[in-house]
Amino acid sequence: MNYAYDKAQNKAQVKAQSGALSDRDYLLLLIKENPTITQTELADVMGKSRRSIQMLMKQLIEDDVIERLGSKKQGTWILK
Repeated sequence: MNYAYDKAQNKAQVKAQSGALSDRDYLLLLIKENPTITQTELADVMGKSRRSIQMLMKQLIEDDVIERLGSKKQGTWILK
């Protein structure tokens, strides 16, 4: 794991534990902290299955909340 991932994970976990964030808000917070985070990393941090993350992200893309810029491996997530 890389430093940016660990830093984003720690910040987001502190915020999630201090209040009752929904899965959607927690995911958006993690993406905001680290736009290059992968779905697998999100699943690990959030304690969810990768499939759950995929479905949640699909809904966010359809709702025009996030978009993917770049390739599957080298891309970043953009919050709109």
